[in-house]
Amino acid sequence: MRLTPLDGHLIQAANASAITARITADGAFKFANSLGTVAAPDAAGSVGDGIYQVGLSGLPANMYIATARYGTRDALDNGLHIEGNPNAPLKITIEVGGTVHGVVKKGNNTVSDSLVALIPPTGILAVLAYSKAGYVSWQTGLLLIPGVFLGGILGGKIAKQIPAGGMRKIFAALLFLLGISQVVGAFRG
Repeated sequence: MRLTPLDGHLIQAANASAITARITADGAFKFANSLGTVAAPDAAGSVGDGIYQVGLSGLPANMYIATARYGTRDALDNGLHIEGNPNAPLKITIEVGGTVHGVVKKGNNTVSDSLVALIPPTGILAVLAYSKAGYVSWQTGLLLIPGVFLGGILGGKIAKQIPAGGMRKIFAALLFLLGISQVVGAFRG
């Protein structure tokens, strides 16, 4: 098992970027410092206060981490928050098969290269094609741009404050309402 700091702090042991623990046959694990001794909350190289990404390596291809909970907190979506002496066990559930949902991360930033590569060229080509056909109202479009720009920035900041489970519920509710709107529109003619 591996804990990687998400809040930018370095682990004390030789400025390591992560700490690891071996998992025993009964599922227990203890984190150790670079000297191989069991880490106490205040020992050099131990798990100190901070926010960590929980990782697990060496699983068979058909297995994945389904949940990781530290007390009542979700340690997969929100990171493992350690403050002072640990007051709850870290419980990790591993499952076989199924579908894995998640976000690919590169360091501390979500990888969005595909958005950068796909959206601008597709958007520009679509605007040019629709404009050539006479379907673009440039005045309306120019009036919408500031709202879309500021709404994207504000929406991104708000979305960071909402847990992933809550965001999925909001998205599902919006899709449901849009579906009802499409059904009603289809029957109205």
